[in-house]
Amino acid sequence: MYAPIGAESFIGKGTVLLDRYIAGVSDGFCHLGNCTAVSIEAANIEKKTLKDATQALAPTIKEVVTAVEFGIKIAMRQMNSYNLALFGMGTTGSTVQTGATATDESHTSIGVDRFVRLNKNHASSITTVTVGVTPKTAGTDYLATTEMLQRGLIYIPAGSTIAPGATILVTYPYTSFTKPVIKLATSSTVEGGLHFFSDPSAGEDWDVRIWNASLAPEGSLELIGEDYNTLNLSGKIQADVVRATAAGYSDAPNGIVERLSA
Repeated sequence: MYAPIGAESFIGKGTVLLDRYIAGVSDGFCHLGNCTAVSIEAANIEKKTLKDATQALAPTIKEVVTAVEFGIKIAMRQMNSYNLALFGMGTTGSTVQTGATATDESHTSIGVDRFVRLNKNHASSITTVTVGVTPKTAGTDYLATTEMLQRGLIYIPAGSTIAPGATILVTYPYTSFTKPVIKLATSSTVEGGLHFFSDPSAGEDWDVRIWNASLAPEGSLELIGEDYNTLNLSGKIQADVVRATAAGYSDAPNGIVERLSA
């Protein structure tokens, strides 16, 4: 009689690496961080069924699978520029600013209870705000908190003497910085190779290598919420004979699942 083998039970945990292909060229494997779900699923199975038309209920004589597609899903829990670019079907870049002082930078007031966007972010402070030659008073005619200045904003509150349509001249120093930026929806495809390093809570280590997967965002990016955010990706495994052959698996163009131990 067959006895169940507890060591073959499996509760999965592990690490996901993605080698994103930029215009078909490897960009190198990147750790996707804490992924709380990774799954491979039968996404589409096509069958041909032959029925026995000589019987009233037409029982099945033969059924064969004519096509199968495997999908992949990844739930990323780390919000960084690489993962955001994957979710946003975009690319990463940098915003660079060299510190200096803006003198009498001109803006037009829309009116009270509105923000004015400065030309530079990360202003250190506001030196002067004038309309014509008339200086305006901080805290009464305009507000400029640290959070606003970091984003290049000043606020015109109710009761301000700055009239709608007035030309505002703003003088302020701003700092140097280089920071990452994600350019959303700049890639029509997100493709890459996946390598899953297994470290299960129970069971043996079974690693997965996918030579080429097409990925797309699924669900939403919760900018306001009550739980830790999840960046969900889903897609299809694509046959890639060239990369499979280069990896030594010319007979497995879709990928492999291999036990880590011999």
